[in-house]
Amino acid sequence: MEGWQERHFEPCARLIWQAYTGHVDSEINDQYQSESGAMRFLKNIIVLPGCGQFMGEASFVARDVASEHMVGVVLTSAVAQGVGHTTQVCVLPGYRGRGLGRRLLEASIEALRGKGFRELSLTVTAGNRSAVGLYERMGFRAMKTFAAGVWEGERR
Repeated sequence: MEGWQERHFEPCARLIWQAYTGHVDSEINDQYQSESGAMRFLKNIIVLPGCGQFMGEASFVARDVASEHMVGVVLTSAVAQGVGHTTQVCVLPGYRGRGLGRRLLEASIEALRGKGFRELSLTVTAGNRSAVGLYERMGFRAMKTFAAGVWEGERR
């Protein structure tokens, strides 16, 4: 695991695209449907204040020991004084179920605590049961639920 660096943009976009291929979230968010879409997503949360002020010091990537390929990421922003928001956490399918998502989140939480943060939020699609289960086991609780609308083009 290593801290976020600007050189991670392209491999992270590829990771997000691959992690969400065939996933319920890619049906909702078209930015997960291609590498270029994932790059737009990253720019929105890292360069632009789309989800608060990006915190590289609380964002981490995980690499496969043998290949050095990026296999997981957690990206975190500050949304208010002492309040962080996990804007992205994903792990490639072949690496899921090994505790990597948990370790990424724990590293982010520890970095936030070191900066005096006291709260962390995230959003998750209810249909993503494995992620929901992980977050609940880590002590997150549902605060609000909402419907997501998807526009699929002009009505004919």
